[in-house]
Amino acid sequence: MLPDTHLIVGDIQGQEFLEELPPDFVGKCNKIFSNAALHWCSKDPLAVLVNVHKILEEGGLFVAEMGGHGNVAGTELHSEYSSVS
Repeated sequence: MLPDTHLIVGDIQGQEFLEELPPDFVGKCNKIFSNAALHWCSKDPLAVLVNVHKILEEGGLFVAEMGGHGNVAGTELHSEYSSVS
């Protein structure tokens, strides 16, 4: 793992998620990355975004990868990806 990088596993859809984090995480993270997980958060998708916002520091970056089959069909990205694969 990269230095100063933390892996957090949990259900980000509820308030209890924030309560389980170390206090120095809330409002202090400069980057959050989600890999092919957000589509599973159907219980409370708005809570996911609210919690991400609370965890990020001001100006922080949230990157969510959701590249399932057909997600980028018809886009320039899709045509570039297809030529690589």
